[in-house]
Amino acid sequence: MIVTATVRHAIEVWQRQPGRLLLPPLQGHTGSVEQLRITPDGTHLVSGSWDHTVRVWSLATGECQRVIRHGGWVLDLVMALSADGHTLFSIGLAVAGRNRIVVGTATGHVIAFSLHRTASDG
Repeated sequence: MIVTATVRHAIEVWQRQPGRLLLPPLQGHTGSVEQLRITPDGTHLVSGSWDHTVRVWSLATGECQRVIRHGGWVLDLVMALSADGHTLFSIGLAVAGRNRIVVGTATGHVIAFSLHRTASDG
């Protein structure tokens, strides 16, 4: 299976051979899709976009099952899973004049860290 993002903010899921779409294009992002990850068990696709969201898609149906809102662009998706296999971490950057790193989990928790804060600031 190969996943690609289009210039129209859609995601395509392809069968390697003979190179045909497995699902209709996945629609929902309104900004450039920069990150795509398939879960280790192969059942879900996770996408990160400059529309400040992470979306979790079913690879069986193409349905968007979860939308996680970030405070900024989604820079990376880290497939670090907890022992129960249900925790996803994503890293974003909030750029509205306040340089911050935003870390979120699939449970919806988001933490923002200042880029200019030192370790001694607490």
